[in-house]
Amino acid sequence: MPTPTHTTGTGGLSAEMKTFYNRNLLENAEPRLVHLQFGKEYDIPEGAGKTQEWRKWAPLPSVSAALTEGAPGAENTFSYSTVTVTINQYGAWMSGSDLLVLTTFDDVLNDMTEAQGAQAGRSLDEITRDVLVAGTNVRYASTAVSRVTVAAGMKFTSGEIALARRTMLNNLAEPFDGEMYSAIIHPNTEYDMLLDSSIVAVLNAGYKGGQALLKGEIVQYLGVRFVRSTNAKVFTGAGAGGINVYATLFFGKNSFGIAKLQGQNTIEHIFHPIGDGSGDPLNMYWTSGWKTTHAVQILQQSFMLRVEHAVTP
Repeated sequence: MPTPTHTTGTGGLSAEMKTFYNRNLLENAEPRLVHLQFGKEYDIPEGAGKTQEWRKWAPLPSVSAALTEGAPGAENTFSYSTVTVTINQYGAWMSGSDLLVLTTFDDVLNDMTEAQGAQAGRSLDEITRDVLVAGTNVRYASTAVSRVTVAAGMKFTSGEIALARRTMLNNLAEPFDGEMYSAIIHPNTEYDMLLDSSIVAVLNAGYKGGQALLKGEIVQYLGVRFVRSTNAKVFTGAGAGGINVYATLFFGKNSFGIAKLQGQNTIEHIFHPIGDGSGDPLNMYWTSGWKTTHAVQILQQSFMLRVEHAVTP
């Protein structure tokens, strides 16, 4: 077949095709961005460096003592603390030969873009997840006191959910939309939840969601919206007897922030056709890739909770 019109020339893809492939990449990235949906996004303006700073004011103490007549009492002190994160660039690319242009180039590029979109979404989700599972607010299931003491029978149950919710409430973590916390579970954890009669009763009652569903949302239970993800963290062989330990993350509002560089705040598809640049002296290959900026920072440790537990093998 002849070389497709919009895949040759130094101008790269036409505007229409560039939009098509950008959309294709983003559509395949979006379903995998499960962890990111609970963070608050911030854009760093161009020319403002690579560091995002968040300032938090310290809560003032409650007043319990009555004032003495004519005396205002001790003055309160107002203070801030800061949290910073530096953004990084992430991306990946592939190349193809000039001979491929003579066959089914457009179909190949379309398939490659879909695969790269999946790669980009999965990568950013895992980068985000690994920051979040390093949080300091953690509970170990049942009687476990550390990751290595999580034993085979210490599974994720309705009782663990109630305890996690109690912790979030006592930590004054604000629910999303003033109503619901959110949690990310692994499919293997979901299996154990489906064996819990209390949770099954909610499902049998007819789960409607009640509001716009989150990516991967499966059920709402005890004021928590549960989202399933194969990217949920598993600490392989880290438990008692070498079992795998699963991490279920609970989130409240404003628990973590996501920083991006303005102008690179989405995942961009980048295509260079054959002969586009000095690196291709014989016009023999083209490249297709993606790039973005990304950084994640926990803002309030107490507004998140990680529950570590076992699952049914």
